[in-house]
Amino acid sequence: MLDPVMDTLRRVYKGRVQFIKANVDIQRQLAGYFRVQGIPAVFVISDSSVQQYIVGFHQKSDYVTVLDSVLKKFSAKRAMQGKTGAVDTAAKTVQKPAATDSVKKKEPVKK
Repeated sequence: MLDPVMDTLRRVYKGRVQFIKANVDIQRQLAGYFRVQGIPAVFVISDSSVQQYIVGFHQKSDYVTVLDSVLKKFSAKRAMQGKTGAVDTAAKTVQKPAATDSVKKKEPVKK
């Protein structure tokens, strides 16, 4: 159900956002680390912290709104620091969370 939406977003945000899919039934440690309480769960991570997350299936426009918001915030922050680049999705944290990784949690986006 979510795959076609994520495939579209992957093409739209190519080079700016990295999408990583995980199966929480297989990767239980990852589900516990991010405190996944429902699926699907989409986390937007930047600078090693969860900026936003959405639980449950939503319309594509909801994901676009969240991604655009985080990208805008990220771009403004990088501009202030004199840096450029794509959103840091903390892929290492998502793929293999370590006890030393600090990922700040935010409340889920509600419909």
